[in-house]
Amino acid sequence: MGMALASSIPVDRGGWDPGTNEAMASWAGAENPWKGCWKPMSQQQWSEVSRELEREWNSIPLSHSHPWEEIEDDVRFGWEQAVSPEFEGAQWDDVRDLLQQRWEGMHPHPGYEDWRVVSEAVRLGFIRAKEMVG
Repeated sequence: MGMALASSIPVDRGGWDPGTNEAMASWAGAENPWKGCWKPMSQQQWSEVSRELEREWNSIPLSHSHPWEEIEDDVRFGWEQAVSPEFEGAQWDDVRDLLQQRWEGMHPHPGYEDWRVVSEAVRLGFIRAKEMVG
């Protein structure tokens, strides 16, 4: 099942979509220590939430060519953007282009990573943060 990213290049994620109920199942009913949190997470807080995000990332086909160690910072970037006051109430589709510009500004070398892949990692962090923090 292909899905178009911001660049409209189809990516086969084996039917996985971080916005679906199946992908959210592991978050359902969990205690939420980050509710209302808008400050960047401490390393300890990130370590706690990143374990679940890593498991989720490792369950998709894209993880075979882009392991967690390569994209963890990108997931965290998405998470921290989502919980910032600037994006309160924003959805992924509302901010995708702006986050791409910010990410590319942080990584000015075009050969570093491809946004088409990175966007999936940023999207995962952004969507999960919105679910957990609100």
